[in-house]
Amino acid sequence: MSATVIRNARVLTMLAPGETRPPEGGRRGAAHGTLGILEKADVYVDSGIIVEVAPECSWSNVDHEINADGRVLMPGFVDCHTHACWAGSRLDEWERKLAGATYQEIAAAGGGIMSTVRAVRGSTGGQLGLELQSRTSRMARLGSTTIEVKSGYGLRVDYELRMLRAI
Repeated sequence: MSATVIRNARVLTMLAPGETRPPEGGRRGAAHGTLGILEKADVYVDSGIIVEVAPECSWSNVDHEINADGRVLMPGFVDCHTHACWAGSRLDEWERKLAGATYQEIAAAGGGIMSTVRAVRGSTGGQLGLELQSRTSRMARLGSTTIEVKSGYGLRVDYELRMLRAI
């Protein structure tokens, strides 16, 4: 790996103003909304690990340098509850919802969660895996660095296991 410095970034942190490290035991309740903003900072990354964040610093052993030019640099998103493994599409339901249809009306017409269950049961593990890979790749491109994927659309042990193998 190599060392990289990102210069001139507007850095968002989870540190409250004046903190140098997170509180022991983490934050609770409303304190989770605490956001620190460093208007101009440099970030030194060595072998994929953030080593230091500081205003206008110089480090030796820098292999790559990136000028953020005032852009925001922030921690990646952690999505700890997704059902990104599914089959089928329910976009038509969204359009019907926007037009005023109730969930009960959509379900009575064959939509709702049971349409996803039917699509999952009609898919192979390979198909589920390819769709999941496409979705999680997009999530990563959009800033998620950690994703938990749950099953749940099989509603039977054999189909849930198929989903878990795809995951």
